[in-house]
Amino acid sequence: MTVEQTLERDTGTDEDSGPAEAVRPRRRAVLPVLAVVTVLLLGYSAIMHFTVGTRDSSLEQVRSGAAGEIGDLTATILSYSPDTVEADVETAKTHLTGNFLTEFSDLGASDIVPRAKQDAISAQWDVTGTSLVSAEADAATVLVFLHGTVTSGATPQPEELSSSVRVRAERTGQSWSISDLEPL
Repeated sequence: MTVEQTLERDTGTDEDSGPAEAVRPRRRAVLPVLAVVTVLLLGYSAIMHFTVGTRDSSLEQVRSGAAGEIGDLTATILSYSPDTVEADVETAKTHLTGNFLTEFSDLGASDIVPRAKQDAISAQWDVTGTSLVSAEADAATVLVFLHGTVTSGATPQPEELSSSVRVRAERTGQSWSISDLEPL
């Protein structure tokens, strides 16, 4: 190795020493790319936080109030008296939806109203407990535990009953509508 080559190597003026200088521009190019990726990830994280947070908040509202509201609706639609049975059935229908509304309407017209009037049947149901089975933002399934008092003209002595039903309800606006009721 000659003295000139040694001097060029030590001072970095040799044109063949390009890789040392090429590393610096690559580092400079990587930093902006990393900054852009970091900003994109932060933005995505913020969007996901608010999106998931809103969905979780909506679901928490369903969980906290659905069981009680749906239980009360269940007791309301099952309760009637012979003097007001037609109005009671019509009021109950305003809290129903889907196929269950059709089934209840048919049952009300063919069985509940005529029997309540003919036999002076009265049914009063109260909720003794509820349990949320599942919840979505606009739907919930609830177990409803009921205590009922039924009287009729033939047997004026009240008959005490207990019942459990699985109720599927859908949120329509700010209220719940029952879409299915299954005695257990």
